[in-house]
Amino acid sequence: DSYLVDYDTRQTNVTDTSLVLPAYRYGGCIAYRAPYHWNKENSNYLTSEGKDRSNGHTTRGRWCAMFGPTEQGDATLAILCHPENRDAPQRMRVWPDGKVFFNYVPIQETGWELKPEEPSTMRYRVVISNGKADAEQLNSLWNQYAAN
Repeated sequence: DSYLVDYDTRQTNVTDTSLVLPAYRYGGCIAYRAPYHWNKENSNYLTSEGKDRSNGHTTRGRWCAMFGPTEQGDATLAILCHPENRDAPQRMRVWPDGKVFFNYVPIQETGWELKPEEPSTMRYRVVISNGKADAEQLNSLWNQYAAN
């Protein structure tokens, strides 16, 4: 069983001038920093494209799972990116060494101009489950989420 949390944001530029966000390696509407004791030796990432800690940074993915030990055994936190989000599937910030940090980055490759009074909506689903990441389960959950 998994816990599902939908995280939706809607932002509007309320000024009368455009806000230009330049391309940058991180920054976006959702990020995750894992428990302090998760490190390169006892945790990892798995993306929808089969990438991990060593090769996931700056790649695109429909979802990214991070997993590591807890007092009750391994646990996974995955973030699913809705297909209607800007620049979806979005590029990801993944730390290759040390601690676990993740961020979907809609400006990693190209900048973004937020025009006056133009709303921007980003949707993500957080999946929390016991055990290590299960690609088949996460693909199924993403397909269900994408249909919404």
